[in-house]
Amino acid sequence: MIFINEESVMKVIKGLAVLFFLSSCFSFTATGQIYTVVIKLENFVPDEGQMMVGFYGDASNYLQEPTHAHIVDTKAIKGDEIVVEGIPKGTYAISLLQDENRNGLMDKGFLGIPKESFGFSNNPSIFAGAPSFEESRVEIASNLELVIKLRSLGL
Repeated sequence: MIFINEESVMKVIKGLAVLFFLSSCFSFTATGQIYTVVIKLENFVPDEGQMMVGFYGDASNYLQEPTHAHIVDTKAIKGDEIVVEGIPKGTYAISLLQDENRNGLMDKGFLGIPKESFGFSNNPSIFAGAPSFEESRVEIASNLELVIKLRSLGL
């Protein structure tokens, strides 16, 4: 048999009130730390594919597993810009891949040279491979607008 008295009911109500208050405080803090990133595309040529945007939070997952990912149909890109919402405050390296055949991969040709357009935050020089995390990192501490130059090696 379960006995419910006024004291136990009041404890439950107080506990729920504290839980509600704390959850609203944390949610306010989290929302205050979420930003919008507008990426202006240079050298963008719309096609039948999709634009894959990866935000990498540290060097250990760089170009392997994005901390945040965003995919948009290239036909839906208006004004040569992509708007990505919901990015938490932090340091990220951003990569773009114009995945023309929608296979989710960077297609490569002879000697591993990319066949599809790509770009990185800070537009670092590209020599014999992808730039480092450090070369591409940007600080997101407010809404941010940046230009990323898409490169097509055309091979």
